[in-house]
Amino acid sequence: IWASISTFVQNTSFFQSTSMLSYFENYLQPFIVIITLGAFLNVKSKRELKDVLIKIINIYVLLLSLNTLLSIISLFIDISNYIKYFVGTRNVGSLSVWQKSFSGGRLTGIFNQPFVSGISYSLGAFLWVYNIKQIQTTKKKISSFYYILIVAIFIGGILSVSKAFIIGGIP
Repeated sequence: IWASISTFVQNTSFFQSTSMLSYFENYLQPFIVIITLGAFLNVKSKRELKDVLIKIINIYVLLLSLNTLLSIISLFIDISNYIKYFVGTRNVGSLSVWQKSFSGGRLTGIFNQPFVSGISYSLGAFLWVYNIKQIQTTKKKISSFYYILIVAIFIGGILSVSKAFIIGGIP
């Protein structure tokens, strides 16, 4: 409640700003996570819970791969008009963190900071390894699609030039 009130009081151009969506997204994220996790508390068996976890991991890794594709596209096409709804923008006189990072050659996709991007890609690499270990325990064959996903994760992490990924995620 305090964060919402202080946002309305301090930011007079709040409703005219294109960053309104990113303001609300920051506050809604914890609630969405709690509601999503609460929906899975009704899972009856450990096996069902593990299946749900694997599906979530697959979705997360796939979305990171799509973010990598978005980062690669941003090399050739100006997509800042679409990205601004996710990362927020500043007035003409100052640049946002995303704009500064992008102008420095750090391609983060929809993440507004290279650090956040690096942590996300590091988590994605960790989850990919966990997923592969689960596939190996069932003695199933690992499809080439999984290898494409890990390559996309590494490319996305490296494009963000994040120390969190280069020092933490890759090792």
